[in-house]
Amino acid sequence: MLFLQCKSCWQYSAMGQLLGMNYSAVDVVINRAFEEPVESEDFRRFQALEHHFINEINES
Repeated sequence: MLFLQCKSCWQYSAMGQLLGMNYSAVDVVINRAFEEPVESEDFRRFQALEHHFINEINES
């Protein structure tokens, strides 16, 4: 759910390459969209999805 909620938190380089999530913006999403804090293990899964997505998009 967190990954989908953060669809507007992506950062891009000046050349249009996907860099990753803006974690300050992700923190805002977590604080506003979720009643419970995000557990460390859930955030690690979020980062794994992020890195996989970045690799897939940048290889295209």
